[in-house]
Amino acid sequence: MELQNTNDLFTLSIGDVVSKRNLYDLIQYSKVAESQYWTGMELKINNTPQQGINWIGEPHSCKGVIIKTRPGLYKEDGWSDAQKLTYHYSFKAKEGSISYKEKANQALLNQPQRLYPIMLFSEIKDSWKFEGVFSVSGIEDNYVVLSRRISTPAEFNFTQEGDEHQEGERNLLPI
Repeated sequence: MELQNTNDLFTLSIGDVVSKRNLYDLIQYSKVAESQYWTGMELKINNTPQQGINWIGEPHSCKGVIIKTRPGLYKEDGWSDAQKLTYHYSFKAKEGSISYKEKANQALLNQPQRLYPIMLFSEIKDSWKFEGVFSVSGIEDNYVVLSRRISTPAEFNFTQEGDEHQEGERNLLPI
């Protein structure tokens, strides 16, 4: 599949394959108003293309998270069941030290409150395979537990800025 802009991420089906070059370019140029990948400030993809965690939109109004994973890169990463319903994904760390205030980690930590989709991609040679849409179902010291959602990314309704927390809802770590 060829991604033309950020909105195309929300139309992917499990098993779709995107070239590494195409996803790299989308992440890199979604921030550039004059580029073919531009869809607006609210859909720019943040963080560098080389990073494993990218978030769509600004941290306070995130529309989704893109996770790219490579088999064997981190010991905690991988499927925890044969049905591929649960995936462990390591937090971003610098020299082995995890900062939960790091924006990439915040994008994962805030997902349970804001309910945006996490789109998981796994590496296959020179491409990325779309594994589906996930939510954070658990937070461990070194990784998050991601559980598969039945919904496609396009079925998500995003909260408006300021509407992300309902009365009585916990706010773990705001961005």
